[in-house]
Order: sequence, then C-alpha cells, then structure tokens
Amino acid sequence: MSSYGSIEKSLGNREVQSPRGKANDLLSRPWIRVALAAGLILAITLFLIPSSSSSSPRNVKVAISKDIHDEDEELFYDDQLVNHFSDDNSTWSNRYYKSVNYFEGPGHPIFMVVGGEGALDSGMLYPFVTNHLAPRFGAAVVQIEHRFYGPYQPIVGREATVDELLELLTPHQAMADMV
Repeated sequence: MSSYGSIEKSLGNREVQSPRGKANDLLSRPWIRVALAAGLILAITLFLIPSSSSSSPRNVKVAISKDIHDEDEELFYDDQLVNHFSDDNSTWSNRYYKSVNYFEGPGHPIFMVVGGEGALDSGMLYPFVTNHLAPRFGAAVVQIEHRFYGPYQPIVGREATVDELLELLTPHQAMADMV
C-alpha cells in the first residue's frame, strides 16, 4: 500500500497504481469536490426540476418590444451615485448590458451577472446564462460592469487617490450599484 492509501498491483517489474487509488487522490482535492458539487447542482436545476407547473414541454416565448437591445450593445445608467453612503449626490455613468430576449414578464427571474476584475468590452459574459438558463427560466439577464474595472468609473477625468479608493472601491459600494 502506498503513502496515499491506494492499492498497488504488481505487474512484472512495474508497480501500477489502481484506478480507484487515483480517483481517491483526486477526490481529496478541495477544488475537485467544489467542481463536482457545482456540476451536481447544475444537473439538478436543469434536468430534475420541472420547468413549469404543467407536465407538457415549455414553450419559450420571445418578447417582441421596441425596448429589446442586442446583448453586445453598451447601455448606461447615468444616475449611479459615486458614493452611496454619503450626502454627496454626485453621479456617474455605469455601463451595463441586458438581454430580454427570453423574458416572460412578471413572476420570472432577472439574472444579475456582475463583471469581475476587468472591463466588459465584449458584451455579455457567460453565454451559458443568456443562451441556456434564460430560455429555461423565462428570465431576463442584466450584466453590470464593476466600478473601477473598466473605462467608465466614478472618478472622471483623473486617477482616484488612495483615500478615494479606500472609500469607493468596497464591496458595499459595488453591491449598492446593483440595487
């Protein structure tokens, strides 16, 4: 038996680790367990939970409205507060993208995708959300660009000072941008 607890079989002069031992070694890694758990949750969500209250297949409706935008078109919320937790009412333009192609209206979800540590220069990230989850749930998808991670930032025309960053680049400020 090896130091990892797997059973080894002797084949002539070679030692070969059994496939079960390799699987046990993989399962001991935390990131593998997280990936497996996420896959299981996704499988349950997509395949085992009924998509509607009836047992018939879901008919996906495509909303037809003059308000529909292409997923790659930049949109702006021009009244985003620079500091949500002060009396200062200064605003800036926060970039976002939206997809309402599969939105079925009230009672259906709106998926919020948050931009990470980089600009959203190529439109919607995560096509899985817009192309698979949105049609399945009749959902709209909104993706907001995180403050300070792109060309549109709360401090305009100059670089932010360290003190401004400590006050404005916080999880609380970023979450308030989405409310």
